[in-house]
Amino acid sequence: MNFIFSVVQVLQRSDAYTVPRRKTNFYKFLWDVEATELKMKSVDAHKLWDAAGRPRSGDVFIKMRSVKALL
Repeated sequence: MNFIFSVVQVLQRSDAYTVPRRKTNFYKFLWDVEATELKMKSVDAHKLWDAAGRPRSGDVFIKMRSVKALL
């Protein structure tokens, strides 16, 4: 039982040392108007792709992938 407890402690310590801790809104400043517009274009292209039956090739597929790649 002590062995399991020590393994858990080691894992918790390694987590504390290696995983960065930030507040929820720490990275929020990177999101701006341009990113919002790109996200809306991506969502629209995805909806069009979905409505077309989710093709794996063709114009609709290429548009969906290219707009998604801009994000």
